[in-house]
Amino acid sequence: MKKQTRSLWLRLLCPVLLLAPMLVRPALGQNAPAPMPPGDSAVPRLPGKFVWADLVTDNLESTRKFYGKLFGWSFQRHGDYLLAFNRGLPVAGMFQRQRPANQPHATPRWFGYISVNDIDHAQRAALRGGGRLIAAPFDVPDRGRQAVFVDPEGALFGIIRTSAGDPGDVPATPGGWVWLQYLSRDAHRAATFYQSVGGYQIVRDSGPYRTSDFILRSGDHSRATVRNLSGVNPAVRPTWLPFLRVTRLADTIGQATRFGGMIVVTPRQNLLNGKAAVIADPTGAPVGLIEWTN
Repeated sequence: MKKQTRSLWLRLLCPVLLLAPMLVRPALGQNAPAPMPPGDSAVPRLPGKFVWADLVTDNLESTRKFYGKLFGWSFQRHGDYLLAFNRGLPVAGMFQRQRPANQPHATPRWFGYISVNDIDHAQRAALRGGGRLIAAPFDVPDRGRQAVFVDPEGALFGIIRTSAGDPGDVPATPGGWVWLQYLSRDAHRAATFYQSVGGYQIVRDSGPYRTSDFILRSGDHSRATVRNLSGVNPAVRPTWLPFLRVTRLADTIGQATRFGGMIVVTPRQNLLNGKAAVIADPTGAPVGLIEWTN
């Protein structure tokens, strides 16, 4: 990727994760119902698909108002866990934790959960590959069994075996998750790590205008991409960046700033023909936007 395109991510990646190891498991609570989008009874399990996203933030009320206004999400509270709905279907969860006193530059963060057939097998693969366990496997009513890890580069991710099957491979609606990209110091090593955890096929992206180096595929679908940040400022930290679908990118960006968000990466012609951008919510959590009208 050209140097100009690479530099677009610098401001996004410098913050460190807000999440401390002891904070993940209590967020859902032992008895708090936390449903997911309806599963596909014809294809109950889609290993490798990212099927859920959580936001850890230090200001739950601010983030609730922001995402509610910007994407029309509605919310239900389950203990200290806030369940977000997009067009009536569960889309994400949010929970609040204070910023660690020893990490003054820590920033709230979104992270996703990968569907797996076997939680224990995926956990062993993650640990063998250099990952660290943050939340040991535990059961969540109406959701399934899940665990949370930090990968070898320090990026947070979860794995889950859903209790009612995974959401089907259908086009994302506006306000729903449409893509994920992993930003890595060693894209090949990162792709290999996630291949061992999620069972992906790794495809090298060799196009002249590529925005990634590798594509992670499973079940005849591209699930995510991995982008190499080698040679970039050492302060830049690897992370997962999820993207939400919007119908008018310029309008959404304008609304985001009015609602207290910030523009991190402006639309550029060499980024999906000007149809992609990155914003941060009022607490600093980055999230990508992709305009898709088909």
